[in-house]
Amino acid sequence: MSAGELRLLLLLLVALRARAGVGSSPAAAGLGLQVGFYRATCPVAEDVVLAEMRMILEEDRTLAPSLLRMHYHDCFVQGCDGSIMLRSRSGKGERDATPNRSMRGYDAIGRIKARLEAVCPLTVSCADIIAMAARDAVYLSKGPWYDVETGRRDGDVSVAMYAENDLAPPDSNIVDVKTFFSVKSLNAKDIAVLFGTYHHLLCFPLLILTWTTTATA
Repeated sequence: MSAGELRLLLLLLVALRARAGVGSSPAAAGLGLQVGFYRATCPVAEDVVLAEMRMILEEDRTLAPSLLRMHYHDCFVQGCDGSIMLRSRSGKGERDATPNRSMRGYDAIGRIKARLEAVCPLTVSCADIIAMAARDAVYLSKGPWYDVETGRRDGDVSVAMYAENDLAPPDSNIVDVKTFFSVKSLNAKDIAVLFGTYHHLLCFPLLILTWTTTATA
């Protein structure tokens, strides 16, 4: 991975962390995020997540961009509260929203959650697992390692309409995407980084140039 590509990844991570609290729910805000939040209650939490992620990506490398995408979709809808993981009997939860219908990675997060429950029951939130798994997906794809602040509480509200309102549909053009992102105080350069990095992990690095050129045209 080149220095330029690493910079794109870092910009993505900075953007996600900076915007994660925009319009966030009380659950997403947590009770004070900090690096090492589980140091006393589940000291092996991050080690367990990393170990499981190694095995998950050995089985299917294509889940790396999917988990990064999940983190982005979770954070953009009511903050990073893990609500994207909730199932809805009515078919009207975030999972059912148009932008999330092609989402992959739910089973991977569930697998990590089950492993953590075996060693630290009722301790680590799904919201934190998604954040750590996304970080590990980047790292295990030869990207940078970065500390993840943890301590998020899981949300108990998951509404498809919120996702429809906050996430650009898959068939959006650049004008539509800019409108969705402007609500989160993100500009055209941020769009190029966010979408470009996701597709870079899918092995389509030229899309970064395409988005950058289109967004600044």
